[in-house]
Amino acid sequence: NLDFKENTKFKKKVHGKAEAASVLVMPVDFVSKPKLVFLRLEAATELPGLLEVKLRSRFIVLIIGPADRHLHLYEMGRAMSACMADDVCRELFYAAKNKDD
Repeated sequence: NLDFKENTKFKKKVHGKAEAASVLVMPVDFVSKPKLVFLRLEAATELPGLLEVKLRSRFIVLIIGPADRHLHLYEMGRAMSACMADDVCRELFYAAKNKDD
């Protein structure tokens, strides 16, 4: 993407081996119930244009639901972001072997 400008001030604060987690919230008018998809990629991968800095992503959380419940969806996104920022939760996410874990 030619328009992409990396946030260099933020990038300087991030450890060189850091991996990203992206939480995407999408209120739409064609869904009746909220759905949450949690992806852990086998290998951390750079996903161009997804983040404001060039980092490899390991986790992607997609929350989609009805547009009239957008505040509820954003709160779900905040909760997932808080989980990803917590050391204990993050260790559990890395250690999971299958979807039941």
